[in-house]
Formats: sequence, C-alpha cells, structure tokens
Amino acid sequence: MDGFDENERIVVIAATNREKFLDFALVRSGRFDLKIAVQLPTKNERTGILLLMLSKTQHTVSESEATEFGETSEGMSGADIDAIVNEAIYLAKGIGETELTYEHVQTAQRKIHQNLIKVINDVN
Repeated sequence: MDGFDENERIVVIAATNREKFLDFALVRSGRFDLKIAVQLPTKNERTGILLLMLSKTQHTVSESEATEFGETSEGMSGADIDAIVNEAIYLAKGIGETELTYEHVQTAQRKIHQNLIKVINDVN
C-alpha cells in the first residue's frame, strides 16, 4: 500500500469472509474506507447458482430438484454451492458414472455441510 503518489488514481478492491482475522494495518482509516456487505444468496439465487454450476457438466438434475436444493441450502454461499457441485462430480466419477444426479448433489451437500459446521466450530 506504500509507494503511491497522492495524485495517482488507484482503486484497490478486496474481499474476505473472515474480516476479524485481517491485520489492523489493512483496515485502519485511510486504507479500505468503504465496506460493502454482500448478503448470502436467497432461495431462488441458490437455485440459479446450482443450475449455473451444473450447466458446465452433464447432469440429470431437474428444475424441481434444483428448487428443492434452493430450499434446503439456506446459509450457503455461491462458493459453498460450487464446492458441492465439485464434490458431486468427484462422487460420480468415483463410482464410474458420467452424469451427475440429484442424489450425487444431495450426498455432496451433506458432506460439505458437515465440513462447514466443523470449520465454524473450530473457529469459535
């Protein structure tokens, strides 16, 4: 952050989901003065994120199954949903299947959910 002249127009954008672990030198006055909180996705947004992630792979997940996922994934971020789809891909490939099913997604969701709970408990 040092070494820039006052007249240079430089914008630095940063993102974190663990603000309490940032070094004070980064967050002191004059550094990152504007903070924008981004809320977790809604049910419909989670459904859309899942469908977007699934569009990059072969799958048999229906619109109604994706909607069910949106209802059962409250509190999950887009990154969490991406991790679920990646885990579902590993699960399917691990048993020699080429198409993702909703069962793969559900199994991956349970696994990722358990990992999130473990991380939260470890931090607290």
